[in-house]
Amino acid sequence: MYAASLSDSWKEQTLLNIVKMRYLDPPVFVDVGNIVASYSLTQGISASGNIIPNNHAPDATVGGFGTYSNSPTITYTPLTGSKFIRGLATPLPPEAIFSSIEAGLPADLILFISVASINGVRNQEATLESITPADPDFHRMLVLMRKIQVSGAVRIMIKKEASEEMVSFMTFREERVPPEV
Repeated sequence: MYAASLSDSWKEQTLLNIVKMRYLDPPVFVDVGNIVASYSLTQGISASGNIIPNNHAPDATVGGFGTYSNSPTITYTPLTGSKFIRGLATPLPPEAIFSSIEAGLPADLILFISVASINGVRNQEATLESITPADPDFHRMLVLMRKIQVSGAVRIMIKKEASEEMVSFMTFREERVPPEV
């Protein structure tokens, strides 16, 4: 439950910052400062009955109840100073981009928002003066990457070597893949 809440807030923050950057508005980053879990459990039992028969047999009822609640409090703190600059200026590592694609996020969207160029083919660029459009081949590449991703023909694996270095592998599957892919 906590992970889902944190993930949703991260997605909202990322989307907000993408829109802000698109319109040249400064992005805002927050970090989780604290998570406080608050649990409560209420339980009880009740009994009632009628012991004086009135042309009927005596009757009795017994019941029980229980209530459990979980109320987390998540505190966010704005990133400022060097942490803010580092978060803003540090390029995304390829492992993060490839892991996102391998996890099923749309390859065209991930590449469009995170990559400046691929093999010299440039993505669009926004400056204070204007927006430089992407090379036409960049958009074609995005469409093709999404098509390949949907086909399941490519698998990206990231693993840590004994030397603590991250290594990315891209494998291609040929069987049962349509020829156009």
